[in-house]
Amino acid sequence: MATIRCTGPACRRIARLPCAVAFRKLDEHEHFLWLDYAGTNLGTSFSLPANKATTQLDWQIAAFRTALTWYHTGGYDQKASTAASAVQSRVDSYEQFDAYLGWAGIENLTLYTKVENLFNEKPPYDASFPGIRAPYDFTQYDLRGRTFLVGLEYRL
Repeated sequence: MATIRCTGPACRRIARLPCAVAFRKLDEHEHFLWLDYAGTNLGTSFSLPANKATTQLDWQIAAFRTALTWYHTGGYDQKASTAASAVQSRVDSYEQFDAYLGWAGIENLTLYTKVENLFNEKPPYDASFPGIRAPYDFTQYDLRGRTFLVGLEYRL
């Protein structure tokens, strides 16, 4: 597996904003030494995209903090069954963005709002999930669509 992380001063020099990047690429034989699942859904109960990444851009001024998070799940070859492969040869990649705004103007208290799946993107169709409520691989994606959260956090 190759992992790239950027959270230090070099990353902060990008547009002078703090950011964090995490990227995973599975080698062909990393997850199961005896099987080549990376980049497919060949496993009987799961999919294993070869690429997954999370990137977050944060900005803070005074008591306000805002963040934009991007989640990437790479596409994978459709190999779950002969029937699914006949309908679809590859499951598309997926991108999701989340937005966060918080205010920490009172000691130990943060008020925040967050929008998950900002653009209300549906996961890619996966022909190996027929007959289930949604034809998506729920092991890889959040199927709830856009979600609005409002909350507070108090630290003792």
